[in-house]
Amino acid sequence: MRRIIILIIISLNVLSCSQSQNMNPQEEKDWAYFQANKSRLCETKEQCDYLDSSNLLEYSKLIDAVYTKRSKMAEDFMDKYPESEHYDEMLNWFLHLYFEPKFISKDMDADRVAFLSSFTGPVRYGPKVTDFYRALPVDDKAMDKWVEKGNALVERVLNSDASDERKAEVEVRLLGRDFNLAKRWYDALPKMDREDDYWAHFDKQYWGSIYLRLFELLEKYPDYEPLAEYILSLLEEPLKIRSPKLAESYTKSFIEMSSNQKMLASGDAVKLLNEKLMSQKKAREALTEEEVSVSIEMDLVGLDGTEVKLSQLRGKLVLVDFWSIRCAPCIREMPHVASLYEKYKDEGFEVVGIVAEGDEAKERVLEITDKQCASWLQHMDKGNKSKISYHNLYNINALPEVWLLDRNGQIVDKKARGKRLDSLLKEYLRK
Repeated sequence: MRRIIILIIISLNVLSCSQSQNMNPQEEKDWAYFQANKSRLCETKEQCDYLDSSNLLEYSKLIDAVYTKRSKMAEDFMDKYPESEHYDEMLNWFLHLYFEPKFISKDMDADRVAFLSSFTGPVRYGPKVTDFYRALPVDDKAMDKWVEKGNALVERVLNSDASDERKAEVEVRLLGRDFNLAKRWYDALPKMDREDDYWAHFDKQYWGSIYLRLFELLEKYPDYEPLAEYILSLLEEPLKIRSPKLAESYTKSFIEMSSNQKMLASGDAVKLLNEKLMSQKKAREALTEEEVSVSIEMDLVGLDGTEVKLSQLRGKLVLVDFWSIRCAPCIREMPHVASLYEKYKDEGFEVVGIVAEGDEAKERVLEITDKQCASWLQHMDKGNKSKISYHNLYNINALPEVWLLDRNGQIVDKKARGKRLDSLLKEYLRK
């Protein structure tokens, strides 16, 4: 009996210690601080206004400081609380695009600073901006240290007794980090006319390792459905914009792979990938210029789960805004559209947003639309409830892209922005 009582006391002490560890006040305080600051770019309205008006060098330095702070918060939390229930989520954030520092070197001479500071106003988003990013010096040691830290954290999970699902998740996130780094260097390269053949060969070599890793992960984790969604997201937007022919080639390869009966039987992720790729292929084959000129049909799902078909909006003028959380001109246009929406919605004007990203960007979409007073439906084009990507279906390879549909659902303009939109609304609302 005495031994039983002692064992009970020991068990209660262990349970008590476990509970106190889970409820560590400092850990919860640090977690709450992280949650409150993980998405913050600026503290005051003045700082936010400065972000919009600063030259590109000042802007980049500020973004670098913010992202470095976010990354350090995540790293410090994981080092301090390796057994935390929040550890997995913190690692996910550490590998996230918005936690990736810019690694801007502080070693810049006066001439370089003057050149980089010359990118102001519209030039910040103009075609010459690639010159800025190629001239921006990088702190290689800091970047290598950050990359190695991420690799080590993922390796720790892969060597643990974590579930296959968790291991798949961190490997996909690590691949996402590497893809984002590759995009950064690729997007700074200038492309000239008459270089199509050169870029076709370059793209194949440059993106080849990412492509092979996607195949390997699908074979390794055939049941991890988010992997299928990630493959689709890469093929449909970031890769297609940069290399349409290569994205088309990779899409065909994934269709062939996922159509293999042995692969189809291997897991749900393969089945989901095949289903969505085949659905997109059939929709694209059925989409002719004649059909587009007759009417546009979309099945949309808002952030709150509201389902809307464009056919339900017949009789109204509908603005279809294809945008992305990374498209600054798209976001800057929203207040103007919001003012027109308030002015004309009672006269039969409706707006729908088609966001290029998936469900992982919902929080950011809500932040943007709340700030810009964009109160209309926002459809996540790569979300779990999206049957097909409309950016991909309609070959939306550059943003902004804004369509105005007449009361019959026909496209009357594909550049319906700014003063042009004002004139179009006055013209078509009278009809």
